[in-house]
Amino acid sequence: MAVISALYIYPVKSLAGFSLSSATLSEHGLRWRNRIGDRQWMLVLPNGRFVTQRQWPQLARIKTELTNVGLVLHKQGMPSFHVSYDYDPQRTMQVTVWRDEVLAFDEGDAVAQWLGEATEKSNSGVRLVRFGDESERPVSAKHLWDDESSQVAFADGYPILVANTASLDQFNRHLRAHDLTPLNMNRFRANVILTDTTAWQENSISEISAHHNQYQLGLRKPCERCPMITVDQQHGSKPEDGRPLKSLIDFDCLGNGAGAYFGQNAIVTRGVGSLIEVGDDVRLG
Repeated sequence: MAVISALYIYPVKSLAGFSLSSATLSEHGLRWRNRIGDRQWMLVLPNGRFVTQRQWPQLARIKTELTNVGLVLHKQGMPSFHVSYDYDPQRTMQVTVWRDEVLAFDEGDAVAQWLGEATEKSNSGVRLVRFGDESERPVSAKHLWDDESSQVAFADGYPILVANTASLDQFNRHLRAHDLTPLNMNRFRANVILTDTTAWQENSISEISAHHNQYQLGLRKPCERCPMITVDQQHGSKPEDGRPLKSLIDFDCLGNGAGAYFGQNAIVTRGVGSLIEVGDDVRLG
């Protein structure tokens, strides 16, 4: 039996997330109090193109909080900004996430101005948009099994990212052996963290099932990593030497020379609406 050791949600794509003791499983991923989902908001430019830490590493310094009435954005040295869960259904905007065009809802000028100041990009025209309650963005069927389907909000491609502490421990030993700084799990911005497993076991399984069968996650594609893992999530800084991405490529956890991989992209294959909790015993298969 493996154990779920941590759960994380990132309400706004590329801003800081926070840990949860439990979450509701939805087709779109983890939900806070069965109300707000992972990556439900996103920053975009006036042309609708999404913005992430890949371009603006300083986004990591903006913290997020969810309350009973709305999203709260925090940046050191600035007043916090509150965004109501109620949004104007008439204020629509067509946005782009990679190759997907999605109907989103603009959260208004005030938060856009706040984000411009917080990112020191006031002239960029940055906007905050929300994935609507009725919006759809199907997961690509390329790596799904027959007759499977799923949805995703503003995450890159899948609703859930699973990571393994044993894998990180082994990779950190590799970094130390090369006189490089070990990493915290937050570099990989995963949702579900496993412990009591062997290193890289996540790459040889296809299912994670709750001990009492109330839910099941289908692991469908290794997560290929990009320069975003070079961003220090505490300071919002990015090194010039390309580490640790280059180190992850050298490490080659899949053993096929295909690139930098860490974690598994997953969908909910059973138990939409069920509760997933830290401490859950799960079977790997």
